Amino acid sequence: MKKIVFKTDLFPGNSETFIINQVTGAIKMGYDVSLIVNEKNDVTQSSQQELIKKYKLAEKTFEIKNIRPNNPLNVLFMALKIVLKKRYPAALLKTFNYFKYKKAGLSGRLFYDLISIYPFLNADLFHVQFGIFAEPLVRLKKQGLLKASIVTTFHGFDVHFNSNTYHKRKESYRNLFAVGSFFTCNTKYLANQLIQLGCPPEKLEIIPMGIDISFFKPLNHKKVSDRIHLISVGRLIKFKNHKDGIRAVAELIERGYDVFYTIIGEGKEYKNLKNLINKLGLVDHVLLAGAKSQKFIRDTMQRADIFLMTSVQDETGRRETQGVVTGEAQACGLPVVAFNSGGVPYTMIDGETGFLSEENDYQDMAKNIEKLITNPGLRKQMSEKARQFVTEHYALESSAEKMQMLYQKLLQQN
Repeated sequence: MKKIVFKTDLFPGNSETFIINQVTGAIKMGYDVSLIVNEKNDVTQSSQQELIKKYKLAEKTFEIKNIRPNNPLNVLFMALKIVLKKRYPAALLKTFNYFKYKKAGLSGRLFYDLISIYPFLNADLFHVQFGIFAEPLVRLKKQGLLKASIVTTFHGFDVHFNSNTYHKRKESYRNLFAVGSFFTCNTKYLANQLIQLGCPPEKLEIIPMGIDISFFKPLNHKKVSDRIHLISVGRLIKFKNHKDGIRAVAELIERGYDVFYTIIGEGKEYKNLKNLINKLGLVDHVLLAGAKSQKFIRDTMQRADIFLMTSVQDETGRRETQGVVTGEAQACGLPVVAFNSGGVPYTMIDGETGFLSEENDYQDMAKNIEKLITNPGLRKQMSEKARQFVTEHYALESSAEKMQMLYQKLLQQN
């Protein structure tokens, strides 16, 4: 059985949905799967505890530490102690060879890199989640000390750059792009950013974060209500821009429409958003629901009428690269009203599964919501098209199949 090791920063944790999807996808394919992380969290912190328990992911997750001493005089002494005490092969000490490995050898960095992942050196493939967490695999691969292929999936913030950070970001990935076997990302928008940073186009493939359409699905019989229910899902941070969703609701209330807006998520902007709700007199129309489970999110989407995707460019120039929740909402049969920002336009069809407005134009967003409120027939049509669109282009099975083909291609080369 081929062994695949996933590597990321912490697990369970933020952005775990797509990591769990890829890990469980590999398990379903029949691979022997492990996860190595810098920090292992308690399962109770996860929004997907059922999946973690079902696939025994906690037992497959291992916390790794690089214990290289700060004092150069202790580097070799501790290395000798580790080899003798833990009975690692003495051959590992050859990594201190300055003439072969230069400073990386003399400093002990390669030795301690090897020790940190030693139980997983027999892996056939490493799949790194987020490019910034590819070390120490890249250093070891560059020096010929790691034989396994390295696949890296980029998600967004790990690629973001602006005029001030471009050269630093490009240099940070130079070695990864050189030794990495393949790279994946979720949309064409992110692919273009990666290519600008130096990612070889021939090593890059767009594989969207898949949607579990068997879980995210419309209700068979939806309760009809005169009140229109809107929903957004995302952390309460400036980047997610929930304030414009709230302002759009204020516009609709002023025009006489009965709407209720649920925002699921938690974050630093809670107080500012709460103050805005109070200022606009929307206490009876907007609910900051806090962080919730995937089931709660799904159930709330199923009862809602329209999904608002409010993310825009932040002060650093960062934008949404895909927005998995947009696909989840459409899978539940919700038309999407969104801002034309980053990778979001690739996750919907403007005019068919929803409407796009220019960034921060909450008044136009309100107009697009109004179109759906006043035309139930259009809302139903877009609902059906949204479900069809996600099923055809973003289903979890489709993404898993593309990833499996990539795994098979690389494993056959080993």
